[in-house]
Amino acid sequence: MSRFIFIVALLAVTAAPAQAEVTAFSQRVYDAIERGLESLARVQDENAGHWERTTGLAILAYLDKPLSADQHAPPRGFRRLGIDEQQRVIEGIRQCIMKPTGIGGFLGGSQDAYGTGSCLMAMGRYLSTGGPNEVGARVTVRRAVHQAIIAFMGSQARNGGWSY
Repeated sequence: MSRFIFIVALLAVTAAPAQAEVTAFSQRVYDAIERGLESLARVQDENAGHWERTTGLAILAYLDKPLSADQHAPPRGFRRLGIDEQQRVIEGIRQCIMKPTGIGGFLGGSQDAYGTGSCLMAMGRYLSTGGPNEVGARVTVRRAVHQAIIAFMGSQARNGGWSY
């Protein structure tokens, strides 16, 4: 009987929900992220849907936005973004596929390891967090990732690096 009580008590302690940890610092960080994303939205609108060579990094900023100011809050990913932010991310993914500063240029012979690499990271996170495969580009996101990886690997220099 005492073993049963011990197990029940242990389960009660370990099953307790975690407390949110919002500190003054984590709130300032969260607020700074919000201001940064507002700035990215303004710049994206001025650049016809993309952020030049930093498109992939801008997409990652949206996808990695924490759910709250809690220090342990998970990133939103695609599914938990608002509709406007989802549309911004989809447009950014489309631009990664189409524009010379992303995968589109790399597949067309223009070698931009930074732009292509950041777009590949963004598209991986985008797909793994529920982003749709079809974004209105000439190929699906999965196909673009596959093609870019092959092209990227084929362009590696003899010294092991890539052109940028």
